[in-house]
Amino acid sequence: MTDTLQRNVVNINQFDRSRRTLTAAEALELLHACRDQAIEAICHAWQGKNTQVEDSLLANADQSPTLETRNLYYAAQGIVHNRGDALTLALRKHFIESFDSRTRATGSSGKETKPGMLSMELALVDEEDFEQSLALSKAAARLRFDSVEELAALDQRVSALLQDPQAKDERNPLGAKAICVAFLAACEQLEVSSQIKLVLLQQFGQRIASDLPKIYQRLNQFLVSKDILPSIRVGLAEHKNRPRHTSAKTDAAETESTDQQDIFALLLQQLIGKGAASGSGGISLPPGTATTASPASVANLINSLTQLQHGVVGSVPVSTVSGFDTGLLQSGSVNILRDIRTAGLVNMNSQVDAFTIDIVAMLFDYIFDDRTIPDKLKALIGRLQIPVLKVAMLDKQFFSKKSHPARRLLDEIAAASIGWHETGEYNTRLFDKLDSIVQSILADFSEDVEIFATLLDDLLDFLVAHQSQTESAIEQSAQNMEAAERAEIAKVVVADEIRRVSEGVQLPEAIREFLDGPWQQVLSHAFTDQGEQSQVWQTNLKTMQDLVWSVTPKRNTEDRLSLVVMLPDLLKHLREGMNSIQIDPKEREIVFSRLVTCHASAVKAGLQLQQELHAGELHVSAVAVVSEDANIAAAGAANTPAPVAGERFDLDAADDMIDDEYTDLARSLKKGDWLEFYNDDGSIRVARLSWVSSMRGIYLFTNNEGMDALTIALSRLAARLRAKEAHVVQAAPLTERAVEKLIHKLQNNAA
Repeated sequence: MTDTLQRNVVNINQFDRSRRTLTAAEALELLHACRDQAIEAICHAWQGKNTQVEDSLLANADQSPTLETRNLYYAAQGIVHNRGDALTLALRKHFIESFDSRTRATGSSGKETKPGMLSMELALVDEEDFEQSLALSKAAARLRFDSVEELAALDQRVSALLQDPQAKDERNPLGAKAICVAFLAACEQLEVSSQIKLVLLQQFGQRIASDLPKIYQRLNQFLVSKDILPSIRVGLAEHKNRPRHTSAKTDAAETESTDQQDIFALLLQQLIGKGAASGSGGISLPPGTATTASPASVANLINSLTQLQHGVVGSVPVSTVSGFDTGLLQSGSVNILRDIRTAGLVNMNSQVDAFTIDIVAMLFDYIFDDRTIPDKLKALIGRLQIPVLKVAMLDKQFFSKKSHPARRLLDEIAAASIGWHETGEYNTRLFDKLDSIVQSILADFSEDVEIFATLLDDLLDFLVAHQSQTESAIEQSAQNMEAAERAEIAKVVVADEIRRVSEGVQLPEAIREFLDGPWQQVLSHAFTDQGEQSQVWQTNLKTMQDLVWSVTPKRNTEDRLSLVVMLPDLLKHLREGMNSIQIDPKEREIVFSRLVTCHASAVKAGLQLQQELHAGELHVSAVAVVSEDANIAAAGAANTPAPVAGERFDLDAADDMIDDEYTDLARSLKKGDWLEFYNDDGSIRVARLSWVSSMRGIYLFTNNEGMDALTIALSRLAARLRAKEAHVVQAAPLTERAVEKLIHKLQNNAA
C-alpha cells in the first residue's frame, strides 16, 4: 500500500521548477554547442588513430585464409590511407545533419518524435542491409556499454533540453547509435561497398571506444556549468579502473596502463612471506623441487594438465587413479586444484608452479563463495579450473591484466549469470551457450589462449543480441509508466489551470461542473497526448478562459458585441475538445443547448443577474450537463481535485525523503545495475535496473529477460536500502573482486 501511495505523490516544487526552464532558443544554443564539441572530439580521435587502423587492417589481411577476405582488408586500408580526410569530413557532415534533423523534429511540436522520424533511423532504409543493421546494433551497444555512466547522465540532460523524455539511449542525438549511423552514412557518401563499410565500422568502434567516455564526460561537465541538472553527479568524473566492453582482441596497449603492477609477483611475495612466517615452509614440496620453473618443466606441466583436462593421467584414465574423487573433476561444484596437487596428478618441478596452483585455487575459493552466481552456473565456471590454471602457468599477466581474454570471459560469464534461473526461454539458451563455451575450452584449449578471445566475442554477440530483444519489452513497460506519470502530473496541472481561471468568479453551477468534469478530461487528454507546449493544449486553455468569460454578466454594449463575435470560434473549439474524448454527439448537443441558456442570462442586466445568482435562482437543473451516458459519466466520475498545494498523500515515515548516503546510493544507480530485494518470507528477488523516470524518479526493475517488472520510487528504494531490505550487487568484474580479496587476505595474514 505504501508503494502505491508513494507512486501517486506529485512533487509540486519540482513541477513548478519545470515551468521555469530555458527558452527553446537557449536550449537549442546549448545543444548546438554540445553537438560541435562532440563531433570535433570524435573526428580528432578517429584521425589520430588512422595509422593504427591501417596497421590493424594490414595485419588482418596477412592473417586472412582466403583471397576474398584479404582483398577486403586491403581495400579498407586503402580507403583509410587515401581518403581518410574525406571520410572524416563526411562523418562530420552527416552527424551534424542527423543532429539538427533530430532536434528540429523534437522542437517543432510538443508531441513525442517517433523513432521512424529520426534521421538516424532513415539512414538505413535499405531492406537488403540486415547484416549492416545487425553490425550497427552491435557497435552501438558496445560503445554504450563502454560509456554507460557518462551516457546515462548525458541522456537525462539532453532529454531535459529537448523536453523529450524519450531522447535517451538510441534516440539521443549525441548517443552511440547516432555516431555509428553517421559513420555509415559517411561511408555511403564515399560509395564504399557494404562489406568494406562493416569492416571500417568495426575499426571505428574499436578505435573511439576508449575516447568516447571522456568526450561524454566533458559534455556533462559543460552542461553542469550551464546549470543543466547539476545534481546528477554520475558521469562527471573519470573512472580510470572501469573495464571497457571492447573487443576481446583489442591491443593490450590500448586497454592496460603501462605502469600496471605485477599482481602475480605481489601475490607470490605475500604467499612466500606467509609460509616463512608460519615456519611451516608454506606449501609442502617434494625434495629437490626447484624455486624457478624452466621452459621445459612448464611445458611438461602444461602437457600433464591438458591430459587431466581430457580425463587422462599419463596414459591412465583419471577414474583409475586412487586417492582422488574423479566425479569432482566433471561436476565443477567444488575446488579441486589442491586435491590435484595433493594426489600427485601433476608434476611440479618448481616452487613457482606450486605457488601458482595455490594462488589459482584461492582465486576459485572466492569465485565459489560468490553468492550472486547461481550454483548451476557456478558449476560451469568450476569446470574451467584446470584451463584457467594452465593460462596462469603460461602467462602470469593473467593476474595483472584486467583485459586478459581469459579473465574477461570469466567476468562476462559471471555477469551474465546474475539473475539467471532455470525457467524461461532465454535462460535455457543462456545456459546452453555457456555450456558450449565451457565444452569448447575443455576440448580444444591446449596452449593458445586465443580461444578465449574467440569465445568471448561469441558470447558478447549473444548477449548484445539478447539485449536488443529485451529492449522492446523494457521500452513498453517504460512507456506505460511514463503515461501513468504524465496522467498524474496532468491531474495536478489541469486542476491548477481550472482553479486559476475560475477562482473568484461566480459561475453557474453547471458550468463549474462542466469544467471539473468533461473539460477537465479534455485538458488532461491534451496534456498527456500532446504536451504542455503544444498548440492543442494552448487552444484548450484559451477556450476555457473564453467560456468562463462568456457566461459572466455582460454589463455594457461592448461586452455584448464581443460575446457575439467570439461565439462561433468558442463553440467550434468546445466541439473539437469534446470530440477528442469521444463524448456522445447527443450529449454534446445538450451541453450546447444548456450553454445558450447561460449566455442568455449573461446578456441580461448585470445587477439583476448578479442578484439572481446570489439568490440561487439559476438552479443546476436548468443547465445540467452530466448525463447517464457512459462517456459523460466516466468523465465526471472524479471528484473536484483539491488545490495544488493540497495534492499530498500520507506516507510511512520510512518513505520520507532523507538526504543521506542511502538516498545518494539510490540516485547513483545506473541502468544495468543489479539489486537484491529481501522479502518478508525470506526469499530474495534479484532484479536489474532497466529504466528511471525523468519525471518523478520512479525506478523500473526487471529480470534478465526484461520481464517481471518492479517499480519503486526513489525515497522508497532509499528506505529499503537503509533498512537492509535491499542490497546493490557489486558491479566490479568477478576476477577483479576475487584478486582484490585475495591480496587483502594475504596482506592481513602477513600483518
